[in-house]
Amino acid sequence: MDGRNYINGEWTAAQSEGTFERRNPAHNPEVLGVFPHSDGDDVDRAVRAARGDASRHASIPSSRSRSPYGQVASCRDRRSCEASPA
Repeated sequence: MDGRNYINGEWTAAQSEGTFERRNPAHNPEVLGVFPHSDGDDVDRAVRAARGDASRHASIPSSRSRSPYGQVASCRDRRSCEASPA
């Protein structure tokens, strides 16, 4: 992690521009990551972006928006994708 938030498809710094480190508790010298010191404005920005994204996704037919994982699960439930015997 490099201390930025992923909001609306872009990596952006927190409004405060501050960051903090998290260290491995079993091996303190090891830095696990540098994270943004986000505040309420960052959360509001992320929520607005997510709500806008949800609105866009709602207009896409489910047949086009289904993830590969969802397709596999659907296929498994219908048992229409079973491997044929060799």
